[in-house]
Amino acid sequence: MTFWYLNLVTVEPVLFLFTMSLFMQYPVTQLLVLHKVCLSIHNSTAVCANISEDADEENEVQSTAAHWNLYLTIAINLPGALMSVIYGAISDQVGRRGVMVLPSVGLILGSVGFFLQSHFIHAHVAYLLPSALIIGVFGNVGASYIALMSHICDITEVSSRTKRLGIMESMSFIGGPIGMMAAGAMVQHHGFEVVYLLIIALNSVIVLYIALRLEEPSKRSVKSDKKLRSISHVWLRRMCRHVSSSLLRTLRVYFIKREDKRRRYLLIIQLIGILGIVAFAGELDLFILYTKHSPLTWSASTIGIYLSVRTLLKGVPLAIGLPILFGYFRHRSVRFDLVLAMLGLVSVAASMILVAFSHSMFMMALVAGIGCLSGYPGAIMGSIKSKLVQPDEFVTCGLTWQM
Repeated sequence: MTFWYLNLVTVEPVLFLFTMSLFMQYPVTQLLVLHKVCLSIHNSTAVCANISEDADEENEVQSTAAHWNLYLTIAINLPGALMSVIYGAISDQVGRRGVMVLPSVGLILGSVGFFLQSHFIHAHVAYLLPSALIIGVFGNVGASYIALMSHICDITEVSSRTKRLGIMESMSFIGGPIGMMAAGAMVQHHGFEVVYLLIIALNSVIVLYIALRLEEPSKRSVKSDKKLRSISHVWLRRMCRHVSSSLLRTLRVYFIKREDKRRRYLLIIQLIGILGIVAFAGELDLFILYTKHSPLTWSASTIGIYLSVRTLLKGVPLAIGLPILFGYFRHRSVRFDLVLAMLGLVSVAASMILVAFSHSMFMMALVAGIGCLSGYPGAIMGSIKSKLVQPDEFVTCGLTWQM
C-alpha cells in the first residue's frame, strides 16, 4: 500500500512542532521568571511556595516579575520583527529552507540558555535576557511563518493556495494547545528543565525534517546554487540592496497613492492591528501573573490546561464558524465582514472586563467562552487588507504586521 497522500504534506509538520514548542516556551519562561524573582527577594523555596499568604510580599514579587517579563518580551519581539523582514527578503535570493531552519536553531540555543538558568535557579533573572535576544535575532515566529507561507506559495498553484495556507495555519491551533497543556503538566511534576529539553528535541526534529524532507522549488534551487558557489563582494552588495529595497517596499506600502481612498483604509486597518497586537501581548504577559496571584493561585498544570482550552475555543469559530457564515451569506458585503469584526472586538472587551472581576474557576471559564470570537477581528481585517492591495503586495503586507 502506498501512502501517496503523504506527498501532500510539506511544511505543515514544521509549523505544528514549532508552534507546539513556542507555546511551551512562553508560559514556562514566565513561570521561571516569577520563581527566580521570588527566590531573589526571599531566598526561600518555602516562602515562595506559600507566597499568596502575604499580600504585600506577593504584590512585590508580581510587580518585579512583570517588569522582567516586559524586558524579555522586548528582547524577543523587537529583533524578531526586524529580522523577520530581513530574512524574508533574503529567502527570495537564497531559498526558503535556510530561513525555515533559523527560528528553530534560535529556539534551540535560547532553550539551552533557559535550561541552564532553570538548573542554576538562584542565578540572577537578568541572565535570561541573552537567551531571549538570541531567539529574537534568529527571527522567532515571524521569520518562520513568512518562510513557510512563502514556500507554500512557491510550490502550489494559485487556485489551491488559499486552501493550503488554511491547512498550514490550522496547525498552530493544534500544536499550540497541545504544547501549553503538556508544558503545564511537566512543570508541575518534573520541573522547568524537562520542558526546555523537550523544546530542544522538538526543534532538532524540525531541523532534520527540513534538511531531509523538504526541497527547494526548482525555480529557486538553480539560482541558489549559483549564488552559493560564487559568493563575492558583488553578490553581497546585491543582497544588501535587495534587503534594503525590501525594507523600503515594506514601509512604502501604506503611502502609495491608491484609488477610492484605499490608502486611508489601509492606514486605519494597520492602526487597528497595532492596537490589537499591543493589547494581545499585554494580556499574555499579565495572564500568568494574574492567575498565579490570589485569590485564583492556579498551579502550572491548571494554567496550561486553561490556556489550551481557551486557544481551542478561539480556533473553532475561525475554522468552522466563519466558513459556515460565509457559505450561508454568499453575497455578503464588506459591512457584513466589519460587523463580524466588531462582534469579535466586543467579545474581547467583554472577556477582559469579566476577567478583572474573576475570583473563581467558574468565572474564568465564562471568560474563555465569552472571548471565543476574539479571533475574528484579525482574520477579517487581514482579509479586507488583502483586498485593498495588489496581488504582488500580499507578502509585503504580511511583513508589515511583523513590523
